[in-house]
Amino acid sequence: MDVKRALMDAAARRVLLVDHTKFAREGLYALAPLTRFDHVIVDDGIPRAELGRIRDQGVDVQVVPC
Repeated sequence: MDVKRALMDAAARRVLLVDHTKFAREGLYALAPLTRFDHVIVDDGIPRAELGRIRDQGVDVQVVPC
């Protein structure tokens, strides 16, 4: 986990590619909050309420068809 955080800190741009199912449950750990990413790409299965909550935090989100 420390290596992944170091890579994020060193990156010029941080992009997260994630499918909508990752928002419906809790994981064992979190690398970083969504606000630490410059751009988030998620499939169109994400619930609109969840998408709105993410965008309300100022996160740049792109929804792509699956």
